[in-house]
Amino acid sequence: MKENKLRKTLAGGLVATIVMTVIIYLAPLLGMPGVDLPSMLGKFLTGLQARPYSAAWDLGLLVHFVLGVFVLPALYVFLFYPRVPGKARIKGLYFGLVVWVVSQIAVMPLMGTGVLSIYTRYPVLVLLETLIAHIVYGVVLGSIIGESMIPGATPVETSETKEEIGI
Repeated sequence: MKENKLRKTLAGGLVATIVMTVIIYLAPLLGMPGVDLPSMLGKFLTGLQARPYSAAWDLGLLVHFVLGVFVLPALYVFLFYPRVPGKARIKGLYFGLVVWVVSQIAVMPLMGTGVLSIYTRYPVLVLLETLIAHIVYGVVLGSIIGESMIPGATPVETSETKEEIGI
């Protein structure tokens, strides 16, 4: 059973990270500025220009996936989920919001874009793009991990829950 929980948690992190990454890279097709997270992380970690597929960019991509697949899902499962009311996907949405706020207040300034991405060319669009990506990350993560996969969680039986499982 524990192995199944771990698999679901890792699968949730992987799928959520892939979906978030796709959103970020497709955003320019919708008129958004686009945010190259691996490039930003790679430059921050190495001090080198992190052009796509350079060693610095590859390192940034690796760190992005390690955070999204392992670190954030662990924080969600062990710290966030037990303390926040609501269904798993709603908790995931809240988690995505929290991660976005932390990224905009603490992480982005470290990477040179300033608090709330103020030093980017289009700060409002960057905020919107990253907000959408983080919310989707959280919802996907929460939906895949689900209610029953959390240690100590006791799903609340509702008519909606019964309908979702076909009862």
